[in-house]
Amino acid sequence: MLPHRYWRIYMTRSTFGATMQVCLYEVEFRGTPGGPDQCDGGVASASHRNDRAYHLFDNNPSESWINGGPSEDSWFQYDFGAGHAVIVAEIKMVSRGWEESPEDFVLQWSDDGTHFTTVASWSGINDWHGGIEKLFVVPDPPPPPTPPPTTAPWQFRCSGGKVLWRGNPLLNGR
Repeated sequence: MLPHRYWRIYMTRSTFGATMQVCLYEVEFRGTPGGPDQCDGGVASASHRNDRAYHLFDNNPSESWINGGPSEDSWFQYDFGAGHAVIVAEIKMVSRGWEESPEDFVLQWSDDGTHFTTVASWSGINDWHGGIEKLFVVPDPPPPPTPPPTTAPWQFRCSGGKVLWRGNPLLNGR
């Protein structure tokens, strides 16, 4: 996975039901599973209650961010700043309780803060406990597809120089 400047959690369902209300005490974006929190010196923002988004990343478990129950998808993000791209391999979240937690959400990255790409998704997460951290390991991306061979086909010749067979035995099953 490559490092990126902006990382966000985009939530499409909450354990609270139709109001989509979410309340979180703390979020960490870690570069390695079990590693340290990378959210230091950047800027937090959110689709709802942006004025309180910084509470997600302030390492103060007595303060929280609540999206206010917007009845629509919502998100929060962290801008690591120009020249400070990071990799996110694990997410830590601490929720207020079972009924105000993200149930279906995705992790997304961006380099411009406008166009986001989804890296991983989670759904049906409904086993939250208030004040207890929950960890989400970001799966490694799939490897790129293997390109077809670009070499010329194999040729077998007899001692007289005549071509007896052409092709690739790996592709032709021979």
